Amino acid sequence: MGDTDSLPTRPSTEGAAILQIAQELSTRIQPAGPEVQSIVWAEKNRRRVLALDDHPTFRRGTLFVSKSVEGKLDSGDWRALLAASIIYDSRLRLRRRLARAASNLGIVLVILAAYIVLTVFLSNLGPSMSSFSARQWGGPTLALFVGGISLPLVLIGPYMRHLGYLADRMTAEEFGLGGLLLAALRKIEALGLGNDPYQTGRLAQIPSVTDRIQKLSKDIKT
Repeated sequence: MGDTDSLPTRPSTEGAAILQIAQELSTRIQPAGPEVQSIVWAEKNRRRVLALDDHPTFRRGTLFVSKSVEGKLDSGDWRALLAASIIYDSRLRLRRRLARAASNLGIVLVILAAYIVLTVFLSNLGPSMSSFSARQWGGPTLALFVGGISLPLVLIGPYMRHLGYLADRMTAEEFGLGGLLLAALRKIEALGLGNDPYQTGRLAQIPSVTDRIQKLSKDIKT
């Protein structure tokens, strides 16, 4: 993605309307947060994704929205999507940071434990220990090391996706936008969007649009 892809430009009529909605919602949801001053229609590539199709993001006063949905949603759709994103980015920010910190700490502890185990193992490796025995013990130790590092990443994914669902439920309960949000997500799904690789799989930390629809449908009915 070139530098021009991430630079704010003069918003189009649609962009100006979305920006106005974002400013209004930001004032209501996070009054102490940074003011939303500009909007960027962000294109996706393999190196960097600034915004997912169903998940606009906010960075330092700039609203990033996926160019894939430009001209395909109405003001009600944007109001619901932006409300959920603002709640996720602001009210749930501390929980997301704590979860990432816990995951990083888990990885560090696993590496430390593996280092200690390997050190003890190698220190007790006497002349009578054959190279086959060394490989026999080294394999399980390496598997434990790799598995231990992967475990925190596997565990954090479901929790982070849970926070995404929580933002949707808060949007429905606190702002009465559940129906609009569900309609917007269904529009995006009908366009064949919202199920990027970043949103699928056990390690995904943001739910796919299909999963959001299924979870929100249940939450609205209960």
